[in-house]
Amino acid sequence: MFDGVAFLNVSFTGAVFYGKIKFVNCVFVGSAMFNGVLLTTDESVLEFIGDPAKPMNLRNVSFRDTDMQKVRFLNVEWNREGHSLGPIRIERIVIYDEKLLKDVEEPPNYEAVARTYWGLRRNYERNGRYAEAGDFYISEMEMRRLQIAPPPPRKGRRPTVWDTIRWTVLSWGWWRRNLLSPLAIYKYLSLYGESYVLASLWIFITVLLFTFLRAHLPSQGGQSTGLLDNLARSIFALFQLRGEETIDNIERIIGAILAGNLFIALRRRLERR
Repeated sequence: MFDGVAFLNVSFTGAVFYGKIKFVNCVFVGSAMFNGVLLTTDESVLEFIGDPAKPMNLRNVSFRDTDMQKVRFLNVEWNREGHSLGPIRIERIVIYDEKLLKDVEEPPNYEAVARTYWGLRRNYERNGRYAEAGDFYISEMEMRRLQIAPPPPRKGRRPTVWDTIRWTVLSWGWWRRNLLSPLAIYKYLSLYGESYVLASLWIFITVLLFTFLRAHLPSQGGQSTGLLDNLARSIFALFQLRGEETIDNIERIIGAILAGNLFIALRRRLERR
């Protein structure tokens, strides 16, 4: 057991542990590499235990290629980064393995980091810590989305304006990973099924949009309708209660996708209570 030890740029890469190995109230100054750690027996457990008043900081700890099902975390804190998704401000956990991808010279391996996030998610779900498990799931899906078309490595260089344009709007890979892939669409619709607020917002926007379209497009019957009638028709169509005109059928298809995302997000929230 390591109790209250301060580690400076330590590496346990490839270490083989037997039984329980505890790191209690330790401080990791610089990087701490637990890559490919082997926990050989059923009783082998790697434990990180901090103080409730001062959690152990794991912001610089790497767990790449380690079986996260045999690691126990209690009173620890991870690095968090915030970003905007439309009008919604969100935070997600960013482990050290992901941060290291910014310093590689070869194409980054996002899939390996996704596996670590997957292991952390399963670990936290098994222990009933569903809020943090949801954060790990979002980060896992972000890695899988980026792996669709990894951005070019940028170590040691400051991109010019032309580089930024070439790597974004002029790059087919940028369009795939950010807009045109199923995972990108899933992200923007409901944050990979983790945000019922975002899913509800898209339903609200869709209802308003089709209400506006009905007010400015001629109906097949040739009759003009008022605002409230157009709003009601839009709501009925989105929730599969109307399908008389072409615009109704278009909204029904979109509504089925949006309602499905909302259902997934709500089910996950209720299951984790």
